[in-house]
Amino acid sequence: MYHLIGLQANLANLHILAARAGVCTPLGMDQLKSAYRAFLQTCQPAVVHPPICASIFVDDAEREIQLLSVWPERQRGLPVSRTLRHATIERLQQALVFMARRCDDLLTLFDLTIHSIVVRQGALPIHASHGHALGALLLPATITDVHDLAEQLIHALTQQLVSIDTLCTPHHLTIRREPSPHRSPLQAAITTTELLLCRAEWLGEPIHARTYPSTPQLYQQAHDRLAALDRSLPTRRPRLSERGSTLIRNCAALLQMLHVEPPALPDTALVQEPAKNSVTNPLPSC
Repeated sequence: MYHLIGLQANLANLHILAARAGVCTPLGMDQLKSAYRAFLQTCQPAVVHPPICASIFVDDAEREIQLLSVWPERQRGLPVSRTLRHATIERLQQALVFMARRCDDLLTLFDLTIHSIVVRQGALPIHASHGHALGALLLPATITDVHDLAEQLIHALTQQLVSIDTLCTPHHLTIRREPSPHRSPLQAAITTTELLLCRAEWLGEPIHARTYPSTPQLYQQAHDRLAALDRSLPTRRPRLSERGSTLIRNCAALLQMLHVEPPALPDTALVQEPAKNSVTNPLPSC
């Protein structure tokens, strides 16, 4: 959403939600952060909201359990050792520094909107955000490279910004009081497009595609998702609002400007048939 609508439009969304919490005067960044937290406490009172000065990395068992209660039990993963948690947090901090050096506006939005990061292991959802716990992220305990972690944080932040945007201007004609906990096709298209734009403008191509596919594959995913949305518009329920339709058009226009080569087809002469009962593991979609 940062590359899709810009910094000021995202800040304007936060001001709208701050006004709903009763704070309507012009706000500096610290005041805006506090006012947005006040809004979250009003609309999602069951979610634990730490003090502004608290670390975003959750290292307290009680606070972790309270935050995890929002996720379905099968998606909560397993506790991690203190050593692995601290090692993962250190790498995440390095990823945030990397983002700040490359795109400080994006880190500004991250600081304003994210209040808690829970680190777990095991069977976790691919998507770190939950519509019923805005401001909280659930991330896997892993000591992967900084580039890969930055992409995970960008993806999670984009999900948050999409949820914030739909609270301000609904993306569908069926109006919800709060974002759905389920990822919509529109959100999937936006997050994929945003990651592509980050790679093109400042992030660069990953040396080894781990969490997300290579850029040609990611581009094909975004293209296919937008095409599917376009085909389903006449019959889709709930129908997209004008805001949702505008975001689709913006995604399509920005993708056209990227000029990404399509993914190469495998050379069938060099591809061996998989053994019977073998299982292939394609790269996960964004």
